[in-house]
Amino acid sequence: MRLVSPGSLEGAEKLVFENLKPWLPPNGVCVNVMLGQDPWDIRPLILINGKVSLYRFSRPLTQGALAALVAEMQGFAVIPGWEMKVEARHEAERLLLIRPVYPLTLEEELENGTSLTGQRRQDLVAGLIDVVKALRKRSLVHGHLSPSNIVEEGGTVILLDPRLGALHYSKDEHLAPETNAGEEPRPEADLYGLGSVLSRVLGDDATHQQREILDRLLLPSPRQRPTIEEVEREFIRALPAQTRASMRAGKFLTKGTPSASQPKTPARDATPEVPGVKPRAWLMWSAGGALAIALAVAGLKSWKPSLFNALVRRVGIFAPDSNPEFQLAWASNDKGKMRVVAQAAIQDHEQAAENAIIEDTMAGANRPGVGSNLLRVALSDLWIDDLSLADRRAALTLAVMPIYPDGVKTLPPLSNLHSGVILAVAGQSQAKNPSKQLSEISIDRLVSLASPIGPLFAQLRASGSKTLGDPEVIALAGIVSGNPPADTLETYIGGDGQLPTTLARIAIALPLLAANDSSATQFLAILRDRGGEIGQTLSWFDIDGLGIWSKINSADKLRLVLGELPEGQLGVQHYADLLTFPLTEVKNKSGQLLRERFLKGESDQLLLVLGGEQNRLSREQTIALLSALNLHVSKRAPYIEILFQLKPSPDMVLLVLLARSDKDSTDHFNLEAARYLRKNSEWSASTEMLQILAHHPEPLARSLAYARLSARVSEQKKILQQRLSEEGDKGLSNRIMEKLEFAESAPAPAGLGTVVPYVSPGAGTSR
Repeated sequence: MRLVSPGSLEGAEKLVFENLKPWLPPNGVCVNVMLGQDPWDIRPLILINGKVSLYRFSRPLTQGALAALVAEMQGFAVIPGWEMKVEARHEAERLLLIRPVYPLTLEEELENGTSLTGQRRQDLVAGLIDVVKALRKRSLVHGHLSPSNIVEEGGTVILLDPRLGALHYSKDEHLAPETNAGEEPRPEADLYGLGSVLSRVLGDDATHQQREILDRLLLPSPRQRPTIEEVEREFIRALPAQTRASMRAGKFLTKGTPSASQPKTPARDATPEVPGVKPRAWLMWSAGGALAIALAVAGLKSWKPSLFNALVRRVGIFAPDSNPEFQLAWASNDKGKMRVVAQAAIQDHEQAAENAIIEDTMAGANRPGVGSNLLRVALSDLWIDDLSLADRRAALTLAVMPIYPDGVKTLPPLSNLHSGVILAVAGQSQAKNPSKQLSEISIDRLVSLASPIGPLFAQLRASGSKTLGDPEVIALAGIVSGNPPADTLETYIGGDGQLPTTLARIAIALPLLAANDSSATQFLAILRDRGGEIGQTLSWFDIDGLGIWSKINSADKLRLVLGELPEGQLGVQHYADLLTFPLTEVKNKSGQLLRERFLKGESDQLLLVLGGEQNRLSREQTIALLSALNLHVSKRAPYIEILFQLKPSPDMVLLVLLARSDKDSTDHFNLEAARYLRKNSEWSASTEMLQILAHHPEPLARSLAYARLSARVSEQKKILQQRLSEEGDKGLSNRIMEKLEFAESAPAPAGLGTVVPYVSPGAGTSR
């Protein structure tokens, strides 16, 4: 990476910079330019109001790819601490990313010979693992984890320029092999980058077990790489106990490390001096204080679990102990060893055993014979602070029941537990065969849960559901739990097949399905296979000749069935295609969005024609037309040529030509449309249509009207007479005059009304 002044740019780099200037802020000053590997990779540093920001443009993209990339990168822009702004520059066919300029990247730190040792390295390793976990939780893929893309700001690890390195195929050594080969980056690509960065950070100090994990992270096959949970277990277990406890509490401590400027911690055997207190008395006082604190904490745990849990998460010394033997036994997937851990947790209430199970499960692991989803729902962040000790132990007992059933004997009645635990149990039940306990519990218990879960069940209650034994209630609880089986989804949709009921059920479950695309895909497939009006609507996506809907998630397709547009930005191709969607409200909304975002210079009449029932263009032809009109006039020609190669209906071409009567004679589409109609004479037009065509700015279009108008039909003769005095093209006015004179002097020939070729004035050749 080179840093140069704008004035020193030459050749292709200078040309690129000049082309990008219109999209830089007019009130900013370009102080320097960073140069990437390719000539088009120009990154201006702009000073505005005393702050320097980096403006980074992507390589040129198609409009569809550009819109999709912007929508995806918006997910990174909302991560706390990551200051970045993403915009689509459709005129330049590029994505623009704006972010701060950081003083030091990890790459620069390593190149400066800085030795990453002790707490600094531990903080960095833990922070990197934490940020990759956070991306995975948000379903985001950075695609190019490398030291040059890593900075720390205020103790937070920030990954710079997401997706751009993967998009540009930079051939970086930290880039996953499959991404270097041109594949779309997947979560496994971030695991490869994490392994590469950790190898660089740890060097020869990695333990044997850590080296094994790093070697697996760097395997060529994405499927062979370990999960982020496996990486976390191996690397975080090697950290000091206080660091592990802080991470378990949900807050990784990166500040407060003793330094040369800070007072050192007194030696363990040193007795602190307290004025007026003798050493022996100090020992008795401190012991008494410790006992009082312990009793207070124990009381909090029993009487105020929410306050106790908050204290545990925020104060490292209160974090419960961990036992590596329990952790390894539980992660072994050996049911015999796992049963020992479960017994220690359920029967003996050993905190370390409970933690081994809970931490492993909450990290995403699904051990054989364990109700992992049940435990994750029961201990959800939405209500975990409200759970009593009995609620937690009940959830743990129910989760491990398949491998340790003895604990069930001590369970309280289900109705006595927290609503979150009840929801977790309902989510693992069979919708068509509910238990008696569930049937005796009102749906109001689930309505009382925190948003967004409670309001979903409130909608179900409004539609007539009453108890947790109702099949649709259990089915929705199953969807909340994630990855429900097909029969649960079938039950939730309902067996009556009534359209209002089905649409209402889709609307209720959509927020959950949007967070779980595999369930949404299965849900969509069930609806499509059922047929009916919804099935026919969904089958529209199967007729996708260009494949533009293959990468759109299933939840967005369900949203379209409800008459709503997807929440993320789509490309002009998608919105153009939606003008042919079976639902009128989707057509109207797509047309409005096209006018506002992509076709600002086009008339409303054009989109009314294309979104109306009279549209006889195919989906591919509609997409080709609007994609061409979305481009700058200087770039439309090849796309318009493609459109007419698809041989659109001449009648539809005429309607589009009439709808674009507000364009002047330089419009390339109107000229080609008129040429197409001259060659394809199988089109018909009413007198009203011919009158509009006779006033068209395109001369060749007017010549078509004059050729079709008959001087022997009184209404059409009036149009010709009016145009004779208005026509500015001398050659065309002469033809009108000849036609009128011929009609007066001779009977109508059999071929009257055939097309008269247009000849440009003075040229003798047609356009």
